[in-house]
Amino acid sequence: MPLWLKLTLAGITLVALGLGLAVSVGSFRWNRATSRLNERLLSRSSIPGREAFRPEQLQGLPPPVARYFRSVLKPDQPMIRAARLEWRGEFNMGASAQGSWKPFDATQRFTGAPAGFVWDARIRVAPFVTARVRDAYVGGAGSMQAKLAAVVTMLDEHGRTELNRGALQRYLAEAVWFPTALLPREGLDWTAIDDSTALATLTESGITVSLQFRFDPTGDVVGAYAPDRPRAVDGGYQPTPWAGRFRSHAVRNGVRIPLEGEVEWILPGGTLPYWRGRVVSSEYDLPH
Repeated sequence: MPLWLKLTLAGITLVALGLGLAVSVGSFRWNRATSRLNERLLSRSSIPGREAFRPEQLQGLPPPVARYFRSVLKPDQPMIRAARLEWRGEFNMGASAQGSWKPFDATQRFTGAPAGFVWDARIRVAPFVTARVRDAYVGGAGSMQAKLAAVVTMLDEHGRTELNRGALQRYLAEAVWFPTALLPREGLDWTAIDDSTALATLTESGITVSLQFRFDPTGDVVGAYAPDRPRAVDGGYQPTPWAGRFRSHAVRNGVRIPLEGEVEWILPGGTLPYWRGRVVSSEYDLPH
């Protein structure tokens, strides 16, 4: 083999080893940061007041909301302290409904009180290329990070008022996957809209957000809507109508939840769906 070819192959090998090492180190640091954020989330978790669901808690609720809780919970259902969900689905990285849908898998942790979540995902943006994405709401502050191959930073935002509000609104929508967090309590109220829709209002860490939830005749939650969820646009945030849909309801670990969902922005030119996923597994941490 010619010397020049040997040197070329050696150089390629060194570059590959260097890239592999960088990705390994980046992944280690990413996973460590996620673990620490999860520890902060769970260390704050508690269950205030009653530790089990009782039907008398439904008194005065709008009829579709009371019907929902009767459908998804049983009397003496333990309150959920924390939840862990595994996800698979697709994320739209394009600017149209057809877009550029990329497969993802994710692990998400929630807490019921105080409100919080950490969503840690791997999005396969190209063959052999993965982006790590982490969204969180912990201690009243939202955050978003994204790194290509866990090394190259693409996004890093923390604590902006609009980001905090959007993260808390996301939490409220995703509480359908651990429904005891939606029971009325201090800081969470329900207001009737019509026979199939009600408004949930959540106040946490000085932030108040609301969502309209839609229920089918059997009591399952099938949709959520906000007229003004903050959407990232050109380095800032713009209030934008947002909607989510839920389907394929089933009982998992004693709790009835939707197993599939999708969300979209409602823009002047039409809808922009950007996430669709299904629950692979769900685990619930109940108070002792």
